[in-house]
Amino acid sequence: FAFDARDALGQITAPTLVVAGAHDMAPVEHIKEVADGIEDSQFVVFENSGHFAPIEETERFLEVVREFLASIE
Repeated sequence: FAFDARDALGQITAPTLVVAGAHDMAPVEHIKEVADGIEDSQFVVFENSGHFAPIEETERFLEVVREFLASIE
């Protein structure tokens, strides 16, 4: 059983930040497909991270999230 909701991504209307770690098991290009499927989403790659950008690049992660939140206020 594989879960695949890519066809429903276009229904998301909330401001969306999609993040990917450059060294994660999931290839960046697959995560980019998610971002591309959500209109007006923001996509950020953490070049020095795997799956745990909040831990591996804490300061940059916080900066990205703060900027995203400020952009939707």
